[in-house]
Amino acid sequence: MQYKENYNTLVIAGLWNIAIFTPEWVAKYLLPNTQLNVEFPINMIGSLKFSTDELSIFIVEGKLNLAINKHSDDVLIKIGELANQLADYLPHTPVTAFGLNYIYENEFDSKINSCLTINDNEKFGGLGLVVESTSIIRKFNKENCTLTLTVNKVENKFIFNLNYNFPIRTLAEFKEKFEPKALLNFKKDSLEILEKLYGLKLL
Repeated sequence: MQYKENYNTLVIAGLWNIAIFTPEWVAKYLLPNTQLNVEFPINMIGSLKFSTDELSIFIVEGKLNLAINKHSDDVLIKIGELANQLADYLPHTPVTAFGLNYIYENEFDSKINSCLTINDNEKFGGLGLVVESTSIIRKFNKENCTLTLTVNKVENKFIFNLNYNFPIRTLAEFKEKFEPKALLNFKKDSLEILEKLYGLKLL
């Protein structure tokens, strides 16, 4: 099993002020002394996208996204530190929730396939229909969050998406629930779940 290449590992939903996120502000307060790549949004409801080799920061439809570009524990810690900095710099931003995401990919495996095969799959063949992809979504109450496990089977690949969602009302509450090593701790939890369910381990 491997990580998906790029995805939003930390998302904070709220009413973020896009105008604040200028190249000058990000370079001064969030990523000083760092070579930044800046991309313009495809639509006008998004902010500029600021990227380094390790991570990206951008806002789309009210959601602040911190994406991981280089998978390592050090980068997860850096993303967590940036999120806490943002909470300090912009404490009055109205927010509603934050989510931690972990996405993994695995090549076709017959044992996993047998676990995820839906009973009516064979009936589609009789109708002349070929199943190209299958998605299974399960939600669980877990500690102070909701865990959503989505498994997608696309051609000969399985994609496992684990989302831990926490309701919040303020960024002060975010800092209470989001401890410095939260991304590492929930990464460990996500890997334990996939290992116990499907026998999967990171390569």
